Amino acid sequence: MSTLESPPDPTRDEDALRALLHRWLFEHDPVYLLSAMLVLAGLWLVSRDMAEVAALGGLGVGMIAELYALALIGGAAFLWRRHERRAAVMLALLAAIYQCDPTLQVELFSFVGPIGIAASGGWIVLFVVKLVALARALELRVSRSALIVPVIGALGLALLPQLFRGSALELRTSLTMLWLFALGAAALWTSRRIESVRGLDVRGRRALTGTWALWAAGALAHVTYWCAELRVSPGALVAAATLLATRWAPREREVWGIAGAALAGTMLIAPSQTWCVALMVACVLVLRAWRAPDARVELVRAPRPPYRSIDEQDVHELAVGFAPAPQIARRRLLVGALASVYLALWTFDHHVRGLPPHELVLDVALAVLCVIAARRWRAWTPLAPIALTSAHAAVERGWLVAPRGSFEWGAASIALGFALLAAGLAQAARRARGLAPPG
Repeated sequence: MSTLESPPDPTRDEDALRALLHRWLFEHDPVYLLSAMLVLAGLWLVSRDMAEVAALGGLGVGMIAELYALALIGGAAFLWRRHERRAAVMLALLAAIYQCDPTLQVELFSFVGPIGIAASGGWIVLFVVKLVALARALELRVSRSALIVPVIGALGLALLPQLFRGSALELRTSLTMLWLFALGAAALWTSRRIESVRGLDVRGRRALTGTWALWAAGALAHVTYWCAELRVSPGALVAAATLLATRWAPREREVWGIAGAALAGTMLIAPSQTWCVALMVACVLVLRAWRAPDARVELVRAPRPPYRSIDEQDVHELAVGFAPAPQIARRRLLVGALASVYLALWTFDHHVRGLPPHELVLDVALAVLCVIAARRWRAWTPLAPIALTSAHAAVERGWLVAPRGSFEWGAASIALGFALLAAGLAQAARRARGLAPPG
């Protein structure tokens, strides 16, 4: 049986095209985006000629960019008060892009001496002013962490290029690595809560997510420029990103595995950065001890979502909070953090593969802190760093050498077997005491 198809209706196609053009040209007004693109292109073109005339000429380009950013924020406030929410959010997103200094003026400030230092300081102050003004323009309540994270990013963008001048390649890489880790840790281990006076629908939450994504892309763009033009090693990105990935590690052993792999890889590939990575490992372990991820499902009621969104009115969201790790795990993590700080101090300014000679002051300080922790917690776990450092010191001084010949290897194997048997029995006795009913 054949089916008859109805002829196409040209009026229906015209209505769809008219609706599409109305959405593009009126609802999604492209004038603001075109304006931002033209200003940015003009700034890039002007900056090339002004840089050839004089280094100070580039400061004028930065002033024009900041003036346009302030105009965007003012326009967003004006549109928001006139209840044109969609256009106001568009201007706010464009202002967020200009917050990241897309013209790379902060790098130019590092080449003009004291005037550039003053300009960098002024840029930081203006960044904070624009950040607060942007929140007020859209009537947003911003938590302390949501303000601190972008300020950390601005401090790194403005200050690091100034510190790069006259510094060695290794120091530039270390500073970049520590800043990236601090910025990422502040963003990943805090709530960064932002609320609207009028409530946030699905589109508002998407705009907030897009703003954080834009700022992250802006920071990475500056770091990419530093790697290409200011001789910063790209390894800074790899090490920091690897340790920040522990934020999503569901189990403690995965955190230890990632941290150990990062340390081992750094000691083999870039030994001069061992102290830096060890310091970041200590921070990761402390964060895991006190702010372990704690997932919970929350019910978020939002008004009916706008165009091109989900249809449900009640939206279930997985809100990830933070809670301290269990007591035993927390103690292990804190002991590991203490050992990592010791390793960072021990390997500071060490540039060859392997570990440097032991320093008596550091060894004694580590031993005292570990013994205090062991007595306070009434546990043997804090003594593990003492055993490891003592064994390494004994090997270094020749007091402990590897067995030679089958007899010595056999004797060592027998002694280790007895030691493991004794350790297993002691652990079983300890568990039995814990399970025994009170007398």
